[in-house]
Amino acid sequence: MSVVKEPCATVRQVSGLGPDGDWMLAVLAKRTYNLLDSGRCVLAEEQLPLQQEILTDPHDRDLMIADSDLFPYKPATDVVVRGFGRTGVRQREFVVSVQVGGATKSLLAIGERRAALSSSGRLVFSEPAFFEEISLRYDHAYGGRDEIAEARYGLPAESFKEYLPEHLSPKDLSPYCYPRNPCGKGYLITATPDAVERVELPQLEDVIDRLSPDRLPLGRPEAWLLMPLPQAFDWVHFGWFPRVAYFGVLPLFDAIDVPVAEVTRGFAPADILQDAPLQDKFSLRVANGASVGLQLSYLAGDEECRLEKIHPKYSSFVFRLPGERPRISVDGRNGTLKNTEPVLHTVLIEPDENRVSIVWRGAAQALRPYLPEELAKMPLRVDW
Repeated sequence: MSVVKEPCATVRQVSGLGPDGDWMLAVLAKRTYNLLDSGRCVLAEEQLPLQQEILTDPHDRDLMIADSDLFPYKPATDVVVRGFGRTGVRQREFVVSVQVGGATKSLLAIGERRAALSSSGRLVFSEPAFFEEISLRYDHAYGGRDEIAEARYGLPAESFKEYLPEHLSPKDLSPYCYPRNPCGKGYLITATPDAVERVELPQLEDVIDRLSPDRLPLGRPEAWLLMPLPQAFDWVHFGWFPRVAYFGVLPLFDAIDVPVAEVTRGFAPADILQDAPLQDKFSLRVANGASVGLQLSYLAGDEECRLEKIHPKYSSFVFRLPGERPRISVDGRNGTLKNTEPVLHTVLIEPDENRVSIVWRGAAQALRPYLPEELAKMPLRVDW
């Protein structure tokens, strides 16, 4: 047994609002495990610190490679798998899946293809190339931006770029990128010969809603709700739909006669597209950054997991989460401690590193928000 009684790299006390709108104190505790070939998780010698800030890809700042661990409240458990889909033999396409307890998410990995216009002017896709491995990040999923449309029609934000914050450029506000995933492939407004020649097709697709040649050209940017959900197992950026909608911000869209895909599949609430003041639309669901389908009802931490065509050595790899549940106490005023009910915030699975990282939260109601310098001196306790 180990005991932590003060803030350190793997344990922090944070202050924030809870789901009832009251202030709360939360202790966040991170634990890192080695993932053995036997399927056991054993405590790792190197304990990874809590991730304080989000990290983005150095070549694409819209592509998030790590979310912050310091949310005082998540309404669901995030399950994120960082790795590769692979078969060990060359194939044109194969299904990759992650199962955690009773929840399963699958996607289709596809070899490189090209789009082309036939002699009759019809859009066609080439046959997928053979391949063995593909990164399970969102830059291989459906999405992206239509740079031909940007060049042809211009960027509306250019007219007021001097008023934009330093971290934003007119390109960041382009209407010609996919609101669900501006980092992906295949997003095309109009099927002109030059645009079709340049477009790259996604290599990670929705198993039940594949992109087809007749569906490739969007026609107008506001029609994006009709396009496939991007599918990957990595983190989702704050600026992407539906996560951005929990801030109260909605991309421009055309009304459609059918429910939006996120709602139909139970990934988002029915009112996700309803307009309302920002303070009314804000939801703590913004803290969940896993892909749709892997934001799960709170896990117990001992679930059986199965990786299909992801593990570097085994086509089908089964393991069990460690089942180690900490006892967490937050500051209870006047030098006392208050016991909490631990809740599992995040499960990060990295099979190529033989590693599983887990973040737990213990929280209790607080009288007010606390400053960082106060939190650093307030008592806490985590018993493993």
